[in-house]
Amino acid sequence: MSNVISRREALLFTALGAMSTGSSISYAQGASGNRKSVMKYVRCYADADGESHLEDVELDMPVQDFGTANVPDLAMTKSLNASKIFFVRVEANKPEHREMDWHTPPDRRFGIWLEGETEIITSDGDIRHLGPGDVALAEDTTGKGHRSRNLRDVLIAFVTLSEES
Repeated sequence: MSNVISRREALLFTALGAMSTGSSISYAQGASGNRKSVMKYVRCYADADGESHLEDVELDMPVQDFGTANVPDLAMTKSLNASKIFFVRVEANKPEHREMDWHTPPDRRFGIWLEGETEIITSDGDIRHLGPGDVALAEDTTGKGHRSRNLRDVLIAFVTLSEES
């Protein structure tokens, strides 16, 4: 077996690493006053009227067994079931890539920004800038959706969540 990994495997490891080591990791004060790890992401969702909104979400990261030998207990989130992962390159110099009009994702998916910068605009007027290490959950599968403005070339890893997640 070769110890050489493919470019695709390297990107996958980079994407998964962004979820655990990027700018989305921080510490919060626990109920007992102890510092606890949390993973932050932006959630884009639609309300009952079809308007899209953004909210900041924190996932607790308790220290627990990683599940493999010779690895210490680590701060990690609960497992989420995913059905696929794929990578998207957006070239901001192409007009059709720079400004993407109102759209909804076909399914619930996490986007993990590996390169570049994107603005997400919701129908309520909220705007967020996402860049390397940022994570967003697109759940606005119905309603008006959101717009995207790519300010620089972007590389995003999308992780589609299974129905049971």
